[in-house]
Amino acid sequence: MNSLDFFGAGDDRLAVWAIINTCQLASSPCAGLLAISLNPPILRVHEYQNPFSANQPAATTMIPYGNSTGNFAVEQIDANDDRLGQLVYANGKLYAGLDTLVKVGGALHAGLEYFIVKPSFRTIRSVLHFSAVGTSAYVAHKGIDLSYPSIGVTTGGNAVMAFSLMGKRRYPSAGWMPIAKAGPKQIHAAAAGAGPDDGFTGYPNDNSIGSSVARWGDYSAAVADGKNIWMAAEYIPSACDDAAYAISPLCSRTRAPEANWGTFISKFVAP
Repeated sequence: MNSLDFFGAGDDRLAVWAIINTCQLASSPCAGLLAISLNPPILRVHEYQNPFSANQPAATTMIPYGNSTGNFAVEQIDANDDRLGQLVYANGKLYAGLDTLVKVGGALHAGLEYFIVKPSFRTIRSVLHFSAVGTSAYVAHKGIDLSYPSIGVTTGGNAVMAFSLMGKRRYPSAGWMPIAKAGPKQIHAAAAGAGPDDGFTGYPNDNSIGSSVARWGDYSAAVADGKNIWMAAEYIPSACDDAAYAISPLCSRTRAPEANWGTFISKFVAP
């Protein structure tokens, strides 16, 4: 599957692709047989578009690297764009998510949209047809920015989504939410952030493009293992002030000198 916002103006379509007789791609045993299904089904979904950058608390006393390099303002955090970042096929369905701009409580935020799509083949008058039907839904919260979704799905169809969450009153944290058969659709914080992101990629004096928007960690991941779904999301695991940083830029080995993001790993056990 892929989203179709080629020009950054937003879109409400999703394309679904299929490849059959894949041996045709590598050698000749299937010569003469159709290998790729063209004209993919185009699904209409909720509108999506590139989100704004994510915010975090203005805790300037907790950005020791920024302060030491003359960058005295808390940076924003990249919230990705509206390309699909992952696709999972499980229990006969396709699961995917993307980042999008949303409006919550009258304010614009970075949010998520996920898709659950059922593809199918059928033969009509000796002609093979490929089609797909599906649903989409937003995940958003007042005063919070969400980013980098990743979905894990068991063979029984229990699905959860991992992501990062942050806001002007919440330090970058690891979050997750059930999206199918895995419980109420509520946002959960797997691990709360301890301070603001304090890395060189978002400080104008330290990067080559003068940007105040930081690249965000190594993003998110989710994968099923039997009834378990393992999730990983980026967050800020510890806080450090100027005095501690001056003694050691590693802050008792809780950060790197020029960055302080970390990865929180959690496990969901399907019912």
